[in-house]
Amino acid sequence: MAHTSKKKQAVTGMVLLFILVIMLSACGKVQEEENVQSTVEPTEKVAVTDDVKTRLVKHAKGETEIPTNPQRIVTSHYLGDFLALGLKPVGTQGFLTEDYYLKDEAQGVADIGSPVDRERVLALAPDLIVLHDAQDYELFKDIAPTVVVPWDDYNQEEQLLQIGMILNKEDEARAWLAAFAEEVADAKKALADRLEKGETVAFIWLSNKYIQVYAEQTVLYSLLGLKQPQQIIKDIAQNPDQFKVLVSLEKLPQYDADHIFLIASNDETTKELSQGIKSSSLWKGLGAVKNNQVYEVEETAWISSDPISLLGQLREAVEKLSH
Repeated sequence: MAHTSKKKQAVTGMVLLFILVIMLSACGKVQEEENVQSTVEPTEKVAVTDDVKTRLVKHAKGETEIPTNPQRIVTSHYLGDFLALGLKPVGTQGFLTEDYYLKDEAQGVADIGSPVDRERVLALAPDLIVLHDAQDYELFKDIAPTVVVPWDDYNQEEQLLQIGMILNKEDEARAWLAAFAEEVADAKKALADRLEKGETVAFIWLSNKYIQVYAEQTVLYSLLGLKQPQQIIKDIAQNPDQFKVLVSLEKLPQYDADHIFLIASNDETTKELSQGIKSSSLWKGLGAVKNNQVYEVEETAWISSDPISLLGQLREAVEKLSH
């Protein structure tokens, strides 16, 4: 299952936002904090009932008093953000724990179902619930303090900062983003020394019966600034609302590139499609194929846009393009 949206994959300022984390002036940082805190505004106080420190958090569904240091957190979608901040939730949607770059750290995290099941969440006795969909708020708010961070309202940097403020780990969130920005800069420098000017990189996803060529991919195009095949650039210029095109095998040579990152979904129909493509003379005639520069990557490694997955994709891209 793909957990990204067009907005999450699109350029939409991602590279600027990440790199500017370590380049903003002190004044700029203050303004950024003010903008983010307009959505989440914690103030500490002590709960009268059990003497547990709490914070009042303003979020998409109002204001909620939450523990200052929650111990049993359930999140509907933000597993990668939690893990990046050094916290393991007690429960999340099971498919997230199977993601390539999350599965090792996610061992022991309970599956709360997809869609999220109220009874499974209740059984975990959470002291904080963090949702990505405001429509679920009424279903869970009486189980434990519940906060909504709408999935489509934030880019990845903003999302991590929101989660960091809710969890009282804003400093850790900013430190993670700064380290990531530095790694992006190092990666771009390494590839500039490795790749010839003008080399192109295609991102192709085989799924079901379809060959999909992407014009947008966060790590390859937005962060590393690699060049797409010329044909996909022309296609998107004619249809700006699209971020990928479906192509036939006969037209695939039009999207040839110096390097190809290839994903094949793990189902029988796609396996048959992949075998047929790879055995064809059209595929064997592609420049990337002839030069042994096709990189088959794991679907669950490259469909997510959480911090840990983006970092894994970045390192994998540099490794493959530097071989």
